[in-house]
Amino acid sequence: MKGANIDPSGHLANTKKLLRFGTADPRCADCGVPDFSRLCRLRSLVKKAPVILCRKCLARRRPLSAKSVSQKRKRFEADGYPDPRCVICGDPSLNGMERDHLAGAANSDLVEPLCANHHAIKSHEAENGPMAPLRRRNPHRSALVRQAAFDYGLAAILGMMAIADQSQNATRAVFLGIVALALIGWASWDLIADAHFTKVLGPDYDAAIAAEAPR
Repeated sequence: MKGANIDPSGHLANTKKLLRFGTADPRCADCGVPDFSRLCRLRSLVKKAPVILCRKCLARRRPLSAKSVSQKRKRFEADGYPDPRCVICGDPSLNGMERDHLAGAANSDLVEPLCANHHAIKSHEAENGPMAPLRRRNPHRSALVRQAAFDYGLAAILGMMAIADQSQNATRAVFLGIVALALIGWASWDLIADAHFTKVLGPDYDAAIAAEAPR
């Protein structure tokens, strides 16, 4: 974990992204959403000028073929989602649905369906927060660190659910927010414990625990 370049506040990454958009107030040209974490800047072949779109609207402009839809549905079925919907907003549009690795592809194969916008938000948070160093592949990563990655990923999902629930179910939103914060705290404890055990017992402390065989 030492030497990892983390931008906890996300200010540096946010500034760089805004510079790429070329405006301090980027918005989707189709739906007007202002959250730049879910926006992308495209070169329009028609207008010959940059066009800013959110990920969902970009997907709508690029419809899938019947074959691609069938293949995509089969992948979600194999993941355990025969009727995939975004776990945050419930959007059933397969065209803009994406497979998100809950704990990051470097840590687990467990995936869930997210719409393109919520997947972009989760990825942005993971790239610029405490999850950033855990996105790198490491075959020697301990079980505690992998657990921390899972906790961070689940906290991101619950946090987005809390935000989505604010206007409709305030009680549920508060509950989900508290659980998300608890998971972040748990993940931090996992990383502290891993550093302690590594220092005391060595880097392979979780490979085996020395103990006398029972008689």
